Order: sequence, then C-alpha cells, then structure tokens
Amino acid sequence: MQHSDNNTSGAWTRLWPISYAIPPVAWAGVIFLLSSVPASGYEDASRYLAWLPWRSYFVHGGLYFILGGLTLRLLHRARFRLGWLTAAQSAVLIATSYGLSDEYHQTYVDGRDFSLLDLLADLLGACAAAGAWAAWGRIRSDWRAKRA
Repeated sequence: MQHSDNNTSGAWTRLWPISYAIPPVAWAGVIFLLSSVPASGYEDASRYLAWLPWRSYFVHGGLYFILGGLTLRLLHRARFRLGWLTAAQSAVLIATSYGLSDEYHQTYVDGRDFSLLDLLADLLGACAAAGAWAAWGRIRSDWRAKRA
C-alpha cells in the first residue's frame, strides 16, 4: 500500500511550475495598478524623491528589474528547459513587451502619457536583471568550484 505522502508529492510535482509563475504575474499586476494612478496621485510621493534626478526612470527601471528577474526565474527554473541565455533574452523581451503595453495603458489615465524614455528605462531594468542573474550564476559557480 502506498503512503499518502506520495500522492501529495505527485500533485506538488505537477503544480510547482505554477509557483514560479505567480510572482511575475502578481508583480505585473502591481505595475498595472501603479500605472493606473493619475499623475496627480504621485505628487506627494515624488516630494520624497525630489533629491533624485531622473527619479521616474529609476522607478521604472527598478520595477522592471524585478519583473525581468521574476520572469527569468520562471523561464529558467520551471519546466521550459531553456538555457540561461535564452531565458534571459526571453525575459527581457517579455518584460519590455509588458512595458510597451503599460505605456499604452497610461494613455488612458489622466495626466499620464506614452513615453519612449520610460519604455527605455523598462528595457534597461529588465536587462540589468538578466545581467545580475548571469553575474550571480558566475559567482556561484566559481564559489562552488573553489569549494570542491
């Protein structure tokens, strides 16, 4: 007779790729909600970042750094069997495409508009996530080689 944990384990094995999909989808939802706020809603928040030049671009880059990293994690770790380079390129493409759709969405929000510079910041944020992923993989493999 089989132990009941085997059935639970089998279900988890089928569902674990979904656990990698939830964070990037949830983060995309956060970005959508943030971009739905009219420009006047950010006046108080921007006061705290007044010291930071190009603050809007840093915020865009940071948001899409996270989205790119979570998407890369999904593509590399879930059962897509993509190498890290293909996963990185795909994650940057997906995150930037979402940025494009988000910029279009902002054309319907009061005081917001489509900005190519914002889209460029989204692209650079996603690229930075891919670069950080690659650097971390290199550091980790070097560290493991030294330990062996």
